[in-house]
Amino acid sequence: MFKNKKAFTLTELVIVIAIIWMLMAWMTVYLWWSDEKRKVIEAQWCVSTLLGEMNNYAFYALTSKSLRKSGAEPISPEFYRITLDWDSALKLGYSMNEYEMTDFKSLTVSNTCRQNSSKLRFNREWWNNDIHSVKMNKWFSPKSLQENRIFFLSWDNNNKYLTWAIIVSLCLDDNCTPGKSKKQIWKRSFDWRSQTISLKNCTFYNNDNSTCKTREGCKVYDAEDVTKCKEY
Repeated sequence: MFKNKKAFTLTELVIVIAIIWMLMAWMTVYLWWSDEKRKVIEAQWCVSTLLGEMNNYAFYALTSKSLRKSGAEPISPEFYRITLDWDSALKLGYSMNEYEMTDFKSLTVSNTCRQNSSKLRFNREWWNNDIHSVKMNKWFSPKSLQENRIFFLSWDNNNKYLTWAIIVSLCLDDNCTPGKSKKQIWKRSFDWRSQTISLKNCTFYNNDNSTCKTREGCKVYDAEDVTKCKEY
């Protein structure tokens, strides 16, 4: 009686070796990158996860999904909110009327990006610091014929804010000094005119290599300065 003998074929060995070689090549490139570039890549991974959570929450508003907190009955809010908690966290909340707000979930690096030590900061692009959150109507539907906005900055009753954004930056050191060790990574843009929410990555930086000059999605560049966008 002969026992069946199992062995790798030549093709299988070649595939395994090719995979190992690609992994080694990728790690070699990663290790040769500058410390700043590695931090930026790791931060982008983390920001993608954080913004994925924001996308899900926007989808909750679009579909009027009920929210359930631990040990509580499900709630069907009238408004879903995205709020900046100082500059180190994003808070997802909801409300049953125009003014009150209840926290639902906090998004930070520690509780969202596993095994990631990136130091991220979130900043508002709008200049009125009294307005701190974006409010989304459930179903993304207008509340009345007179009020046709489906999402807007909370406490904005004068229709002044047509566009606004949340900018995510990476701290390259413990001080996180603007313009020196605070590098802009992503920008979540809201446009009331077209009622759209978009994500824009930075394509060109200013001379300080920290603040963004042009973001992706540009349709028309300036004729004299190809890094400056004229129309998105």
